Amino acid sequence: MAYRNLYLSQYLPGSFQQVADDVSNVGIKQYLYQNYVTGNGDNNNNQSGNSASSTVIGRLSCVTSCFQNLVKSKRKAINNEHDTDEGKMVNHEDYFHALKNSCDNVPQCCVEPYILKGYVLPQMPLRYYFKVLWIPNNELFNVWTHLVPCLFFISMLYQFNQSLNLFESWPVLIVTVSAILLTLCSSLAHLFHSRSSFQHCCWFMVDYFGITTFAYSSTVSHFFASSQLSYYNRIGWLNLLVFTLIACCGFLCMSFTQAGNRWQSVENARKMKLWSTVFGYLYGMLPIIHRQVNMAWNSYLINAENDHALFYHKLQFICMLLCPLFYASDLPQKLWPGKFDIFGHSHQIFHVFAALSCYFEIVAIHMDVTDINGPWNALKHQNDFPTFELFCTCALALIVYCIILAIYIARSIHADFIEEIPGCQCSDLNKNQQQKKVD
Repeated sequence: MAYRNLYLSQYLPGSFQQVADDVSNVGIKQYLYQNYVTGNGDNNNNQSGNSASSTVIGRLSCVTSCFQNLVKSKRKAINNEHDTDEGKMVNHEDYFHALKNSCDNVPQCCVEPYILKGYVLPQMPLRYYFKVLWIPNNELFNVWTHLVPCLFFISMLYQFNQSLNLFESWPVLIVTVSAILLTLCSSLAHLFHSRSSFQHCCWFMVDYFGITTFAYSSTVSHFFASSQLSYYNRIGWLNLLVFTLIACCGFLCMSFTQAGNRWQSVENARKMKLWSTVFGYLYGMLPIIHRQVNMAWNSYLINAENDHALFYHKLQFICMLLCPLFYASDLPQKLWPGKFDIFGHSHQIFHVFAALSCYFEIVAIHMDVTDINGPWNALKHQNDFPTFELFCTCALALIVYCIILAIYIARSIHADFIEEIPGCQCSDLNKNQQQKKVD
């Protein structure tokens, strides 16, 4: 009751203070009954000669506005049980301290939609953020859902090295190494991004670098290890340059979403990242789609029913289609805000399908390369087939480009971020600065 009186006194004009006090004391239903049903309410403030109709309309308008403000205040109180002052007093030594830290006490760019609590504290020493690996927080499973696959992919690479010459079978090497890099960069980004707004942007550009390298290696492997000769001969080795340009554009679009907060919202940033990656991914999947169509059309061929690698390509495609659905939908936490703050929210599910997609991709490329009747054995004997050295040259150019662009964006946005006070929200600081300018 006390917070309602305080809220009403702040937002209602002085002429309506009596109405606010009445509503706060007796409740909205009782107030309406007394004043507009029985007519026994206190009319001391309405003896100025106004007509009965204008009095009723005025009071109803005031009560309606009051009721709306009460509802908004109640929702805010429920969603933000700990205000900024309480957030500052969270003890980081407490094992469950992240569960007490709400979204109001971290930089706005670190807030995930419909995730209300479970945020680690900003502006802490670097060693503090290693606690993300074991304390309850909303990044705990975001880290482990990619850290575990990263270790598993490393073990797969070791096993491949025992049975294959990876430099000769380089599509297997590049897709496995890029999957390791993707999951590692993602784990590091979710581990350290909460330290500040600036580091959030920097670490997620590292994450985008991992995504770009895997997308690039995956599309190159599709074309040079999994496509049929009829599709390969349409462009030939020049497609390697096309893939490199697409990867450069993809990294540019994703990094641009971190270039300050002057224009993009969470929705706009997601759209930019989704469309930039979907276009490149679909172009890279064209060899597999062409292969599937030919296999279905020529189902009477002997090797059409024995193409086991194509089955894993399909699984990879299905998992990759599910990734943007969970990434952009915010389900299930959108339906029950606050219920999936620690476990089960959409980004964790997105990570699981992304890791599965990487696994199926590695298995499919490995089968295409090792199968005697696989497309790799026919492709590698083409006169214009690129060497591993040529691929490394293009990949090195892509890496240098990504590093230069990331450094440029990081330096350009560094001045945009003010020094944040622990436990303060960026919007509150902006409001304070605007208030000082007005004063």
